[in-house]
Amino acid sequence: MHPQIMQPEPGDCPICGMDLIPAESGGEGLAMNEIKMSDNAMALANIQTTIVGNALGTGENKMSLSGKIMANEEANAVQASYFEGRIEKLNVNFTGEEVRKGQLLATIYAPSLVAAQ
Repeated sequence: MHPQIMQPEPGDCPICGMDLIPAESGGEGLAMNEIKMSDNAMALANIQTTIVGNALGTGENKMSLSGKIMANEEANAVQASYFEGRIEKLNVNFTGEEVRKGQLLATIYAPSLVAAQ
């Protein structure tokens, strides 16, 4: 449950008290802020890499980059509804999207409204 908890011997999680289980053998040697993905997972995530700089193999050619992994907000579509029904299509789906007067925000389906027609 809490992947940040790493202890050298078996025991209980200090956060939730659940039994700790051994990590997968492929995850050994990774720091808490590192992730490892298989080739298939990288293809599904559409991760692309490119060589940066002139790495001739002489000396230590290291480059440290910082960044953040964020969820794609455009793929999220959560909206609380205060009617009996559901949102069929959400046309405005990320923070900061420009909205104009009269623009269609969402398409809803409500059985009670359909019956009232």
